[in-house]
Amino acid sequence: MKPSAGCVELRAAWPGATPRLAAGKRVPGRNSPASGAAGQPVMLPTMSPALRTARRPASADRRGAIPTRQPPQTVGGRAPTRGYATWSPRTGEREWVRWLQAAAQPRSGADARRAVRLGIGDDAAILRFAAGEDVVVTTDLFLEGVHFLRARERASDCGYRCASRALSDLAAMGARPVALFVSLALPAASGAWGRQFFRGLLTAARQAGAELAGGDLAASPHGVLADIIGLGAAPRGRALTRGGARPGDRLFVSGRLGLAAAGRAWMQGGARRGAKREMPPAAAIARFRRPRARWELGMALAAQRLATAAMDISDGLSLDLARLCAASGVGAVVDAARVPHLPGPQGLQRALQGGEDYELLFTVPARGTARLRRIHSAGVALTEIGEITAQPGLWLRPASGPPRPLTARGWDHFQRRG
Repeated sequence: MKPSAGCVELRAAWPGATPRLAAGKRVPGRNSPASGAAGQPVMLPTMSPALRTARRPASADRRGAIPTRQPPQTVGGRAPTRGYATWSPRTGEREWVRWLQAAAQPRSGADARRAVRLGIGDDAAILRFAAGEDVVVTTDLFLEGVHFLRARERASDCGYRCASRALSDLAAMGARPVALFVSLALPAASGAWGRQFFRGLLTAARQAGAELAGGDLAASPHGVLADIIGLGAAPRGRALTRGGARPGDRLFVSGRLGLAAAGRAWMQGGARRGAKREMPPAAAIARFRRPRARWELGMALAAQRLATAAMDISDGLSLDLARLCAASGVGAVVDAARVPHLPGPQGLQRALQGGEDYELLFTVPARGTARLRRIHSAGVALTEIGEITAQPGLWLRPASGPPRPLTARGWDHFQRRG
């Protein structure tokens, strides 16, 4: 479930006693947000290793790597200097959090007006949004064996893709990415994998201008489990939703669909005869490994009020289009020849059902298509693929002949794939 835009002020913290891991004195004003910026503060959970899905056995060696020197005192939400802690496969919880504080520290030249006022290291994060902005919140799970295969995929790519899931949801709402909160459960002796996971995640976050502001760490007896929360900001009252499409609106998608599905099939199922004729492996795998969310496009659609409805394509075009139409109480006709897809016999099927594209699907009034073509879309191709109808249902219109029913198929966790 993908939440819609929220209120300006959120105050929530996970239950349980949480040890304060930041060294030195308490951060001044942590119980009463400081003044000096427009808007209201937002309190969200930060790294809180006291909450675990599975505790280590009493016989386990609980010693972690010892920092080579004492960390600098955390003051005003500033993290310790990058790389201050010694890394070891047996690094403990304290060292994990300290490493994350350093790795997630905003780079020099970052926007001084950033919303994250206090990040990793305290009991909760403090965020301050500007006046006139709505807070947009999304959450996603990212599970080994379901969303990725640890034996076949690089940890940094998994982290990047995990972040892209949240960033794509924010893009679909027309929100500016602000902060990510990640809870990660790791099996024993997988600390190095976890560090690379966070490096990939931070790469995606920084590309979008978002900060890693907190989360949770735990030991897992059953593989890697990650949960990501994304926070964004949208102009008040202008966030995009799935429910605004109207009959006569034109249907658009960004990018080329089915590319990630081809990469996933190659990586998880191995190269098959004919695969090279359909798509060069390097290009397909690259799109699957590191899909770039379309936040610039989403923000432009919201700011200029061009789209009547929008969502991201994560489970396949046909399934996601069915969800948008259900939310809007409409139907749609898709022109098969216009859908941007890979060449080859499986190209259209992968575009309709493959998923993990993380492109945007949106509707525009007929009178607004000319304005749409003039907006800056960060070099992303925008393709008109059909139109919205008053009659419910999905239809696929071939190059010749009448439209035929289009079955909504794609990724569904609780049903067999079609």
